[in-house]
Amino acid sequence: MIGEETAQNLWMRYRFLTLEMKKFLDKQDMEFFYELLDQRERLQIILNQTVDGGFRNSIEGKALFLQIQQDNQYIIEQMQLKMSISKRNHQVAKAYDDFNNDQIGGRNWKG
Repeated sequence: MIGEETAQNLWMRYRFLTLEMKKFLDKQDMEFFYELLDQRERLQIILNQTVDGGFRNSIEGKALFLQIQQDNQYIIEQMQLKMSISKRNHQVAKAYDDFNNDQIGGRNWKG
């Protein structure tokens, strides 16, 4: 039962969800990525209400948090890259649309 899980077990589940997020981000399966993100956010609420019991300050806890931090950094960088690519693609598409509209709009189509 979730209410009986230790902080360590919950953080390990959090890391698992984070790793899965990385996997589906790399596969570009954004629907499943966002589902995992929602699950992780719900788990974060549970973690905030769970007694830590000293896990965060333990050697194992610090190592786990370092891994989570590195995973999160990777996710952030990949999302920024995807946003940059999407923005560039949008700008290119807009430039082509503007060019085509200028070309079509400047012609006399009457026969």
